[in-house]
Parts: sequence; structure tokens; C-alpha cells
Amino acid sequence: MAEEAGGSLVAGPSLQAALDVDWDEPSAQPHALTMSLDALSAVEHWLETQPAPAEPASQVAATMTVARPVQAQDLVPTPAGTPTLRHGVAAARRMSVEEAERRHGRKSRSLRVEGYKRHVLRDVDSRLIVALGVTPANAPEASVTDALAKDWAAQQCTLREWPIDRASLASPGCTTGLRRWPFSARRGPCVRGRIVRKVPCNWMGSATHCGVPAERLSPLNPAV
Repeated sequence: MAEEAGGSLVAGPSLQAALDVDWDEPSAQPHALTMSLDALSAVEHWLETQPAPAEPASQVAATMTVARPVQAQDLVPTPAGTPTLRHGVAAARRMSVEEAERRHGRKSRSLRVEGYKRHVLRDVDSRLIVALGVTPANAPEASVTDALAKDWAAQQCTLREWPIDRASLASPGCTTGLRRWPFSARRGPCVRGRIVRKVPCNWMGSATHCGVPAERLSPLNPAV
């Protein structure tokens, strides 16, 4: 079926062996990309024009839905109109064919994360893990708090206080009514001068005031 559809190039166990090009030649990479894209277009055209058994056709169609986005994220056209590999990483780049949610991410400028991030909620006294959440590596830290809340709620645990990372303060449980979770977060660094770029607050979910620099209290409105 692959030969009939014009996709014999990608049907073998090794695409590199099927291409059979001298990678030391400057023109090898553009030529290989063109051959691969031609095979992709041939299979796509065959799917549109030729009837095929339901099961193989559905498998090929599922593969094509992965191939085209991968092409869009990893290739860019040159001024001459030929395809070439993108320099850098595309936003929300898919990095696995088998796992659609695997992504590139960072915890900081120096610490990269590939695939997924695991978020753990640990009991301070017993050190036991009471809740766990997993997100794609590029997902914001605040996106996992609802999953953690559901996990500990299923265990019928009583949450007395949740020491939370400042990056998670944007989660719905922290912004939609400050009394939903009894959370606390370490305040940010204090910047000396007339202007404080990020107000270093000591957030207390059950409190009605926020501690700001110069040992002053700023009132909080839970409805905001």
C-alpha cells in the first residue's frame, strides 16, 4: 500500500537509509527534505483520490494529522522557496509522535525541562506525598493546582495550609476568592527605591491583609 500511495520512502525501518544521500554535501539536507515532503504530499493525494480499507486508511489519516503540524513547526521556506530546518524552537513544539502532549519547557533560564513536569504536594510533618499532578513541560505552574486539589480531595485529606510557589498564585483557586484554599507563599525580594516593580507580599489565603515593604499592611478584597 505504501508503494501504491507513493510513500515507500518512509515505509522502511530507517528513513536515513532510504534517503541514501551523502550528508557531507551542502545540498544533501535540502534534497532530503524535498524527497520527504514529496512522499508526504503523494500519500496525502492518494488518500483523497483512492478508496482504501477503513482500518488502514484511518491509521494513515491519523499519521497525516501528526505529519503536517510537525512540518509546519520544524520547517520554514527559504527566499528561493525551498524548505529548510527552522533555527530555534517553535512555540509549543511537538517533540514526540507517540506522545502528543510532550513539550519543551523551562523552570528557569538555566534549567530546561523536556517532556513533562511533575508537581508534588507533600505533607510537611510526615513527608508523605498526598497529591500529584503532571503537566506538559511548557504549561504554567498555576495550571496544575486544580488537579492537585482534586487528588487530595479524593483522599479526604484536611488541608490546613498550602505553602505554594509564587508562580502558582495565578491559579483559579488563588485568584477566584482568596479564601478557597488556605495557601501561603514566600514573598518576593524587596527592591529598594521609590518604585517596587513586583510588590513583595506575604500572601495568606485566610487573611484579610497583605504584608508589603516597610512593615505595612495592605487590605485585601476577597471578591477581586
